[in-house]
Amino acid sequence: MEDWMLDDMETERAVLVGLHASVFKEDEDASWETLDELEALLETAGGECVGKMLQTRNAPDAHTFIGEGKLQELVTLARDNDATLIVFDNELSPSQMRVLEEATGRTVLDRSALILDIFAQRARTGEGIYSFAVLRAIEKAGKHGELLGVDISKTALQYASKRSPDFTLCVASCAHLPMRNKDRISSFFGQR
Repeated sequence: MEDWMLDDMETERAVLVGLHASVFKEDEDASWETLDELEALLETAGGECVGKMLQTRNAPDAHTFIGEGKLQELVTLARDNDATLIVFDNELSPSQMRVLEEATGRTVLDRSALILDIFAQRARTGEGIYSFAVLRAIEKAGKHGELLGVDISKTALQYASKRSPDFTLCVASCAHLPMRNKDRISSFFGQR
């Protein structure tokens, strides 16, 4: 699902999920305290927490991240609380996000995507909005070594059109430019 932005018009109802695993480093591990921090981030982004779940495993499940049984609990928790969004406190791979979205029928974000959403909501200039769209595309693909297959301009256009309809034309007119032309892009946005 490309609709990763928190909706400005309606408060997103989110279930927060964390995985505590012995193989994680301290900064990768989730706890009830980090879920509380994640809730504060969600509120900053304009969302509402309707449930929390912490799974303990030796290691993440390669396919579902939290395991099949806990995934079924998550589906039930999200459905019973009319959640529209699921936010993980841990980093997820694109394939794990896809599996979780297909299983739950809801948009799935990780902490990094939520933080980027907060920054993007506060971007006021065309250049700022475009920068965060590109950063989101790079973050989404680059951390997993899949950057070469990402159409950054498409992601930026989808993002910008949701945030600022008049900005869509700016992105569309610069989408063909390689990133080495960032000065040209910056000067274009400076003329808005």
